[in-house]
Order: sequence, then structure tokens, then C-alpha cells
Amino acid sequence: MPPVVYLTYSILLDSEVNNQTLDRNTRGDGSFGDLINDIDMYRFTNEYSPFTKEIQKLRPFLSQKLSLLLYVYGAVIGRLVYYLKESYSKGKAKPWREDNGTNQLLNAVLNTKEMEFLYDKDNVQSLQQTLDLMEVKILDEMNKMLSGHMLADDAIALTRKWSEVNKATN
Repeated sequence: MPPVVYLTYSILLDSEVNNQTLDRNTRGDGSFGDLINDIDMYRFTNEYSPFTKEIQKLRPFLSQKLSLLLYVYGAVIGRLVYYLKESYSKGKAKPWREDNGTNQLLNAVLNTKEMEFLYDKDNVQSLQQTLDLMEVKILDEMNKMLSGHMLADDAIALTRKWSEVNKATN
């Protein structure tokens, strides 16, 4: 993610994410707005594509949940970049939590309490906490796959289903 996107959404309160704040040039060497204008979406997409392609290659070997988590993580980063650049270029930079697309993506993998916590408008660190939470969920799912817990859980569930089928047919 371009540093200006991360910095904008991680050090500014939602009420501070606006063109007036981003256009300030307090040191005389440029503003956040200048850096946002310099984001090349084509270049960003090309630099980000190898990550997506590698995940797609591994897809047959990943659990459904892990695939979804990885997809959402990448898509959220893409949405953050797109949303800031687009809203800024239209003259009204907006906080990331106002993006319906990001909200829909996160709702696919986070529960209600997690969403309420992360969408607290007074929580200036919510972007970092969102990325951290997604990374923890990804690592937890990888751990389940690598440790065999997922296989054991699946085997137990399958055994229970067969037992139920057996009882129903006898």
C-alpha cells in the first residue's frame, strides 16, 4: 500500500480526512495531497498483481476460509488506495470507514463485535487494528491447516454425520 494512504488513514481522525487537511504544506516540501495525486493506479495494480497471482496458484491447496481471508485482505488494501485517490480527486477525501465496498469485504470475514470495534470513529488506530486482525485470522487459519487441527475437526464432523446417517437408516 502506498505510504501516503497508510499514513492518511492511520494518523488522521475521520474528521481530519478532508482535502483541506491533506492539501496543507506545512514544511514547504509538498503535501499529502500531492502524494495522493502521484499514486499511479496502473503501477500499483501491476506491483500488487504478483501477490494475487501467487495466491490463485495455491488456491487448490488452501481451505475455503483461508482463501477468503487472503482475498479480502488484498481487496481491502486495494479498496483503501482506490477510495482515497478517487475521493480526493473529486474534491472530498473521505475516511476509509465510509467506503461501502470495504465495509462489505470486511463483513464477509469479521463478526459484528469486531466490526463495531474497528468502525469506532474515535479509534485513530482502527486501520492498523483491522490489518492486524486480518493477519491474525490468516495466520490462525494457516496454523490450523499446518498443525492438522483442521483435518481432525473435519474427520470428527464427518464421523458424526456418518453416525447420524447410520442411525437414521437402521
